Amino acid sequence: MSGNTWEYDTVYFIGQIRRSGGSLVITIPNELRNRFLITEGQKVRIIGVTRRRPHVEGGLLIFLGRFSVIEEVEGYTIKVRIPENTTIENAKEELYTYFTEKLNATNLYIEEREGEIKVEAFFGQITENEIIPREDDIESIGNEIKRFLERNGYKLVELKKTKEIQRWNTIDPSIIKRYTTSIPESISFEWRIT
Repeated sequence: MSGNTWEYDTVYFIGQIRRSGGSLVITIPNELRNRFLITEGQKVRIIGVTRRRPHVEGGLLIFLGRFSVIEEVEGYTIKVRIPENTTIENAKEELYTYFTEKLNATNLYIEEREGEIKVEAFFGQITENEIIPREDDIESIGNEIKRFLERNGYKLVELKKTKEIQRWNTIDPSIIKRYTTSIPESISFEWRIT
């Protein structure tokens, strides 16, 4: 299925339209409220839809908008000189493997600059498919990076803490919902009608 077609959830409910004051309302069941992280007071766009073949059918599309997850991510900017017996390419590969597999960096940039390698590594909790629980704080990660570099013969030129805001627009709300009891304050989410 291509990314620009609607996917219908397998769970659906038969509801009943009721009167509330001068308006008609439909109750959203808890299962759907939880699955889509719908909150009271949230704005939605309601669109009438019709289909004429083979019979005339109608519906209401309740458009929640674009689900956006915002994460304040801490990381490090690191500059190193490589060991004498290592090529730039081998050093870049070794650093890439270390930061992605050992430290689970969620964003990583590695480039060569004037004989040094510059690494920007961010240690968030959100990935495309899951939330990574982080037990180590940013200070512990920094100490681990120093030990790794020293052990492997790199000369540390700079190790500087940094922060950035990352916005994810491709995360399914149900992934966030699985972790709502332990989501840190650095992560927030919203439905934005565009």
